[in-house]
Amino acid sequence: MESQPDATSEAPQGTAAPGTKKKAKSPKYTKGPLAFFQKMERGMSKAQHRMLKAVDAGVSTWREEREKSSRKARDGAIRDVVKNTAEALTKTLEGASGVPKDIVDGIDAKVKPKKVISLFIPRELR
Repeated sequence: MESQPDATSEAPQGTAAPGTKKKAKSPKYTKGPLAFFQKMERGMSKAQHRMLKAVDAGVSTWREEREKSSRKARDGAIRDVVKNTAEALTKTLEGASGVPKDIVDGIDAKVKPKKVISLFIPRELR
């Protein structure tokens, strides 16, 4: 006969004990000047993702509002095009409002301002 594991045995390997949380690992970056670009790229990709979700929400809102208008009356979608577009634009701007913060958060605060300016502003405009 094989012995049955009792209820007081240890938790299976790979699981945390009840009531404890695993600490989130921080992203690993290369050492040296490339770390700046890796951190900036992370912020830019977050901003891009947020913007794409906002545009998707706006287009979905526009399609829903357009369908409602077209069901209400003949040529309703044409008559309500300005209202439907405004509704969709509002939804898009609500979602996209965090994009500038994502970009700024991606730029390391320890970096000298001249370095950041040189990345975004052409030499002719400085």
